[in-house]
Amino acid sequence: MNSFADFGIEIPRGATGPDVYTTCPKCSGDRRKRSAKCLSVNLEKGVWCCHHCDWSGGLRDEEPSRTYRSRRPQYRRPDPRPRVALPQQALDWFHARGMTDAVLVRNRIDYGRVYFPQLEDHGEAIIFPYLRNGEEVNRKYRTLTGKNFRLEKGCELVLYGLDDIEPDRVVWVEGESDKLALEVAGFRSVVSVPNGAPPPNAKNYSGLFGFLDAEADREKLEAIKHHVIAVDADGPGKAL
Repeated sequence: MNSFADFGIEIPRGATGPDVYTTCPKCSGDRRKRSAKCLSVNLEKGVWCCHHCDWSGGLRDEEPSRTYRSRRPQYRRPDPRPRVALPQQALDWFHARGMTDAVLVRNRIDYGRVYFPQLEDHGEAIIFPYLRNGEEVNRKYRTLTGKNFRLEKGCELVLYGLDDIEPDRVVWVEGESDKLALEVAGFRSVVSVPNGAPPPNAKNYSGLFGFLDAEADREKLEAIKHHVIAVDADGPGKAL
């Protein structure tokens, strides 16, 4: 079987894993922060994924010189991670926006240190789990300082709040925090589009909403009787 070195992947000396971070041989050399550890490697499974350039693969693949994006499944599930208690700085962030601890607990809000391509580095982040039937199918990460976001690569895009849909009425918003704020105000049947409102001039605009066509969610969405659109009153919001 191939080794990580066959793919140019340097595993830090003494690393025990199972998950370790290292530099990516595909993109690190061309970037400003060449030492940023953007490549996630699972030593037990023998697989890796770069959170910057999306290069991924595994030791069981036969040709070390090729890129393996086409061999990835259509969708993957986020890697399991231990839940942690929200630190005080995260609680302060939510409390300043009027969000209660009960709402944070019910929505399984998490916290951790993850890689952000915009920063070319890891950062402390609030974690919003995207659920379908109680199962986590994606995660949205947001830094506490600045507006840096990212979803899990290779995971399915779904509506945030999908499990809270009630057929009588659904409120549509642009962000996870808006959904939580409306729950505090007494409206639980609220969903947010996963990537916010696209620019009105975005190419293939309608194609950005493919998550609405998921067969697993079609029956639930078609059963909704009343839609309340509660988005920003700017150009992207009006187009949305």
